[in-house]
Amino acid sequence: MLTIRQIPVWKDSITLWTHQLRFDPDSSLAYNSRGAARQDLGDAAGAIEDCTKAIELDRNSADPYLNRGLARAQLGDFDGALRDFDALVQLAPKRADGYVNRGVTRIQRGDLAGAYADFTEALKQDEGNPRAYVGRGRLRARRGDLKGAADDFERALRSAPEDWAQRRETQMLLDRARQQLRGS
Repeated sequence: MLTIRQIPVWKDSITLWTHQLRFDPDSSLAYNSRGAARQDLGDAAGAIEDCTKAIELDRNSADPYLNRGLARAQLGDFDGALRDFDALVQLAPKRADGYVNRGVTRIQRGDLAGAYADFTEALKQDEGNPRAYVGRGRLRARRGDLKGAADDFERALRSAPEDWAQRRETQMLLDRARQQLRGS
């Protein structure tokens, strides 16, 4: 009987975390998790609201900064996203995702040197991070370093799982870099 009564709570992640907040309204984890679920559903404004509350409750938790930064970037608030990714990197300097997302945001703001440095640092923290290899490879290609770009795209493909969503696009980038290398 108790299981049947709990079924509506497990309808989806938003329902689950909203239910949790009824019992523990000061749970940073619950606000952050609901914010991430909202982000996944395309509700960036709701994600920002929940992640901001999570940060108010626990300023030392890195995940809400990641999720709020992603939501801000989705809305085009690259300055706000950059502040969140800066905070994430300060709180968790060994996490590659902070550097990768900050690098992507820096590209949006035109800071290509900063983005390159972030992708390189992400790879120091996680040498098998395909997103960091692709980001750095794109920047190398823009600089005319086609050999370096091709190397990064190859490493991305080698380190990524078979079902990686960017596999096809990365293979096309690799093929284009190789073709340009042969033509030069």
